[in-house]
Amino acid sequence: MADKDQDKIRDILFEKEEQALVIRLATSANITSLRLDEYIQIRLLNGATREDVKAELTKDLMEGGRIFGEFRRSIKATAHGNIRRISDMGQWAFEGVQKFMRWVTVEDKDVCEDCQPRHNQSKTHGAWEVLGLPRSGWSICKDNCRCVLVDSELELPVIKRERK
Repeated sequence: MADKDQDKIRDILFEKEEQALVIRLATSANITSLRLDEYIQIRLLNGATREDVKAELTKDLMEGGRIFGEFRRSIKATAHGNIRRISDMGQWAFEGVQKFMRWVTVEDKDVCEDCQPRHNQSKTHGAWEVLGLPRSGWSICKDNCRCVLVDSELELPVIKRERK
């Protein structure tokens, strides 16, 4: 594939990922805002003072408690998923989006029930994009997905991790 075509594919994929990242970050911020509002209203309703609530939320922020800890974890998962999706995009731009790609799971006990049935199925990148790419948020595992799309012609050995 020509470098120009690869650049065009990569640009389209990066633009989509940028838009998805904005959506994911805004959603995390909105959820945190709702949780904060709920917490403040309930605490005040139950008789806590504004100073009590401020102290509790400051502690939650500093210690990564229930509200701010959840926010940090969601941002961290989003960032990790984003980095892995960008890596995937480089591969897809190199391989081409019309090439058949095979879905490969890690094949251990942690593979989610959404990804398991896709193991070893082959489709074009465009078809996978419509159905849901690894780490795109379509599955239960969301940004934590460990699946990959590989060239469907590539023969991979089965690697199983054994625990001692």
